[in-house]
Amino acid sequence: MSSILLFLFVFGIILVFSGLKIIDQYERGIVLTLGSYSYTLEPGLKVIVPVFQRLIKVDIRITTSDIPQQEVITKDNVPVGINAVVYFQVTKPE
Repeated sequence: MSSILLFLFVFGIILVFSGLKIIDQYERGIVLTLGSYSYTLEPGLKVIVPVFQRLIKVDIRITTSDIPQQEVITKDNVPVGINAVVYFQVTKPE
């Protein structure tokens, strides 16, 4: 009997600690309940229900993406090399 109680106690502790999530200052947390959007979490220590809810962390910092150079030919048959950099940021993580 005591081994069953010990097992249930350890299982409960593991379940509680698996529901604790830390969201950094540069992130926001999207909580999905049974696969659909529920709410957005701000930075800090948060608690979710681990069996029914899932947390997706979204980085809200400015992100840089380099687009490789491409050679194109203009209308008057002059080859031109185009190089680009894209800066983007998630503003409303929902």
